Amino acid sequence: VMEEGRVSTDGVSQQVPDPMVLIGTQNPTDLIGTHVLGEGAADRFTAAVSLGRASADEEVAIITGRAGRIHADRVPEVCTPDALRWAREVVSRIHLPEAVGRYLVDIVAATRTHPQVRLGASTRGAVALAGVARAQAAADGRQFVVPDDVHRHVVAVLAHRLRTNDGDPGTARVVAEWCRTSVDAPRR
Repeated sequence: VMEEGRVSTDGVSQQVPDPMVLIGTQNPTDLIGTHVLGEGAADRFTAAVSLGRASADEEVAIITGRAGRIHADRVPEVCTPDALRWAREVVSRIHLPEAVGRYLVDIVAATRTHPQVRLGASTRGAVALAGVARAQAAADGRQFVVPDDVHRHVVAVLAHRLRTNDGDPGTARVVAEWCRTSVDAPRR
């Protein structure tokens, strides 16, 4: 569905609505019954972000019933499908200068040659990082991407795509951070 925009059940294929947004959750990998996504599946997710643990007050609200799943139907709509389609169109028109594109590609290439990495970020990862950088530029009110738009999202967009020699997601984040700081940003 993430690549094709279609789902199939019992041999019947159906188009999914446009826009379609998929949000996945992941349990800690050391829990029984959890498995790391394969390279192809992980590569289809734009970014991996951690919301961290709930605070003590938030946990109390969840266990006492003042927050959590039972209130999910009360979450207010923050964006309509039409507004999301419009935003996607705006982001697609943001200019990515060649020098910034080269900077982005150099960061991705650094993930492929790092000694702790068995499998570096793919071209799909580079495309995702470019898209997130364009979205950041649009959110900042610019019609063009600057190196900082790329720099600030490297770890979220690339780390989950890396397969390190030790298989540790923490190592992947450290490597992605190293790659983003080891590549010089273009100067005007």
